[in-house]
Amino acid sequence: MTFIPSKYQVNIFKEYVGSNNNIVINACPGSGKTRTILELLKLTPVYKKSIYLCYNKSIAEDLKKQAPKNIDISTVHSKGLSILYKTIKGKIKITDSKIIILHVLFLEINNSKIKKIRRDTSLQYVN
Repeated sequence: MTFIPSKYQVNIFKEYVGSNNNIVINACPGSGKTRTILELLKLTPVYKKSIYLCYNKSIAEDLKKQAPKNIDISTVHSKGLSILYKTIKGKIKITDSKIIILHVLFLEINNSKIKKIRRDTSLQYVN
């Protein structure tokens, strides 16, 4: 089936290609937002970094099958956890019950001086 864009989608594509502006797509369910975004992803040069954040894992998995391979597609939670892993560099543990335990050094900045408050503090997030 051939994709024929609406006049609104054409305007979105022109704005995307012709500017560096942020674009907000506000439309009702079933109006073609996902199709529009998939087409925008195809217009994205492969040398540019792009990320597509989805609400849930099933949407992310479905879009990974349809989108160009140079696009990073994940859920908001998955991307956040990945950034946390990279930032903390291995000082994180996720238990079987999905409790995230961080072992970090907490610092306090007071009058431009940094002092250590405590070490190996556990922060637990229960989903």
